[in-house]
Amino acid sequence: MTLPGGKVGVMCGDGEAVRIDAASGTSEAFPIPSVHRTGCAAAATTRHLVIAGGTLATTGAVADTAEIYDAASWR
Repeated sequence: MTLPGGKVGVMCGDGEAVRIDAASGTSEAFPIPSVHRTGCAAAATTRHLVIAGGTLATTGAVADTAEIYDAASWR
């Protein structure tokens, strides 16, 4: 997904999320979401990153929660 500052986010897999700086080609891993999920929905505005739903990687259960982060810092 497209993030503020010309960056791209890759999330909703079975590991950490990755933020890629398209201009420099560098990447950073982040331990989000707090519980790894696959097939989740993610959306970003200039201020927020939202990760919702999906399947919990630990149990295979459907996730019924959403997590909201600062779009610039991912905290």
